[in-house]
Amino acid sequence: MATMADRVGSKAESTIWDYQVDLAPQKGGDVRVTMRVTYEAYDEPKPDGFKFVGPYDVKDVRVTDSHGRTLRHKVERHRESMIHWTFREPIFRGRETAIVEFTLADALGGDASQTHLDGDWVGRFRIPVRRSTYRVVLPAGVQPTSVRTGPSMDRKTDAEGRVLLEHTRDEPGAVGVSLWCEPGFATVRARPRALARPRSAGELPGWVVALIIAGVVGFFCYVGYVISRNGGRGGGSSGSSSYDSGSSSWSSCSSSSCSSCGGGSSCGGGGGCGGCGG
Repeated sequence: MATMADRVGSKAESTIWDYQVDLAPQKGGDVRVTMRVTYEAYDEPKPDGFKFVGPYDVKDVRVTDSHGRTLRHKVERHRESMIHWTFREPIFRGRETAIVEFTLADALGGDASQTHLDGDWVGRFRIPVRRSTYRVVLPAGVQPTSVRTGPSMDRKTDAEGRVLLEHTRDEPGAVGVSLWCEPGFATVRARPRALARPRSAGELPGWVVALIIAGVVGFFCYVGYVISRNGGRGGGSSGSSSYDSGSSSWSSCSSSSCSSCGGGSSCGGGGGCGGCGG
């Protein structure tokens, strides 16, 4: 158990004692992810955790604890996908691990000439991370001549002969992961696919919004024409009109988890999700 001097932030705040991420890019463009998040809670119980995982569709989700027991979980869609899990018993003055396994659909970019992975979301949390390890395992048989990573990773070979890239960070804080391989290994063109934004309740279809905007523009054009014909008589004052067709709860990433991360530099800032976790 950490002493009071070791704790980061408020004594009631939990921390991530150890964070391990395994990223396994697939030749078809998906990325299989395993996160092992070990929390330490102090004077305030921690009942759950969450992680935003980028603007990709999420599938094949499985969440367990350190005893192998399945944890209740759900996937939500905001500007990014978010995975949320709940522990069987809240963590209180102790540690517990959530093992979160999932697949990001079409998360690779590039083709057979080059393949790249943008995992900026990997290292963003709203609570302190004390230690972290990042691994990227390439598909069997893939032996790129040029590999660039961020952060710098050691190149190894695992027990199955696959290329293993690894970075361990012993100091506080987590980082994102990026990868460029030449030649590439994707067998099909695979570009990251953003989530399709669902229409919120009461939101008008796009074609209706377009008609409304066209009507507003046409009305002001007509008013301008009438004023110009009358030489500006009638004392009408010039004015301006604006219409924000993109305003909705979606644009503000309507999630208490996301909004609580928005102001933190480690969670993307600007009120967005930015890969945040906790």
